[in-house]
Amino acid sequence: MQFKKCALRSWLTTFTIMASYPVHADHPEPPPGAASDPREELKLPDKTPAPGPEVAAQASALLRKIDHAEEANIHRHRDIYAIGGKPNTKVQLSFKLRPVLSLPVYFAYNQIMFWEVTKDSRPFEDIDFNPEFYFAKSLDHPVLRGLSLGLEHRFNGKDEEASRSLGRILAEVEARVRRGAWRMHGTVRLYWLYDIDWQNNSNIRRYTDVIAIG
Repeated sequence: MQFKKCALRSWLTTFTIMASYPVHADHPEPPPGAASDPREELKLPDKTPAPGPEVAAQASALLRKIDHAEEANIHRHRDIYAIGGKPNTKVQLSFKLRPVLSLPVYFAYNQIMFWEVTKDSRPFEDIDFNPEFYFAKSLDHPVLRGLSLGLEHRFNGKDEEASRSLGRILAEVEARVRRGAWRMHGTVRLYWLYDIDWQNNSNIRRYTDVIAIG
């Protein structure tokens, strides 16, 4: 079954510790959900001013600030990478954004592709689509930095016997430890499977994680 083949191949290492030297030590990354609405700094006048060159300049500056705030709302969610191999090259894309900037609620999208770059037409053997919607809460704690709770859906966009889909509830804890200029960052994510394509994926539980540490 193609699902079994792709699931085993895409099951990566369950534990990853990332240690990095911060380039800008004076500006540490905020915990999840801690970022404020970038438009909170935009101050509108109490009264509607009379039209004129000064008003036009102020309006133009305000629109530029709003555009910048919207552009700054898109962030990397999970690792973005490409790993060359034969016959397949594995590529992952991932991003997240807040649909409502004043709320700590995120929409995230991940996509994993197995790309046969050595063939003439360079086809994709398998693509995993993975949207998420979750709430993130920052914590004022020296080690525990945040909690997240949400839903995710994973599917391959195919039908009948080639179909693969599942829905899961996720809960995640983020921790960070600093020692001078160095830091260690990690997450523990728990899954509960609530939706399965029983007709085509009755054995999907064998190939899905219950816990992921990264």
